[in-house]
Amino acid sequence: MVEEHESLLSFIVNPRTSQVVKVEWIDKGGARRELSAEEKSNLAKEKGQVTLEGILEQAFEAGIASVFGGTGREKDRPESGRDAKVRRLLLQPLIDNSAAKRLMRDDVLSKAVVDKLVCLATTAERNRVDTAAAPGA
Repeated sequence: MVEEHESLLSFIVNPRTSQVVKVEWIDKGGARRELSAEEKSNLAKEKGQVTLEGILEQAFEAGIASVFGGTGREKDRPESGRDAKVRRLLLQPLIDNSAAKRLMRDDVLSKAVVDKLVCLATTAERNRVDTAAAPGA
């Protein structure tokens, strides 16, 4: 059962390929409408501050920093656009010549996202069942 909501996004995923086939808005009444290309683009701009590629780059950077005894980038200091660009320029050749390159491929990232979403959904469902079955619930 979906909790009270303003609107939801629904991603239709091909389970064999882990590719997103369709993205839909679901309104409060349950009506579905596929997002237009412009809406998808706007949503990506709005939500795209943290990317999987960026997270992998940061993990790679942290691994390098730990080898050299550093802590990497200060986590309390937000990264400027210029700093991010410089970090990518420095890290890209290192990533390209390592096993991490495979992890950056879209097919690998898509599969990881779908697997994680299935895991989160399973855990959420299990928690709802456990809560409902608990004494006094």
